[in-house]
Amino acid sequence: GLIDNPDAFLNTLKTEVKNLAIPQGQLWHLLRLALFGKEQGPSIVDLIKMLGTQEARARILKLL
Repeated sequence: GLIDNPDAFLNTLKTEVKNLAIPQGQLWHLLRLALFGKEQGPSIVDLIKMLGTQEARARILKLL
């Protein structure tokens, strides 16, 4: 899946949130909370790499 390449995943998200006129800050905030449990911390790409793609995917799906 797309999340298997964290950089491509993030770039795709950036494009999609721009197309949908969603403020990027809100999305990054939610993703960081889903992945890390805190509002501030490592970058989204670093979090995905640290967690591994399967765990990151599972945590993001819980958010949905």
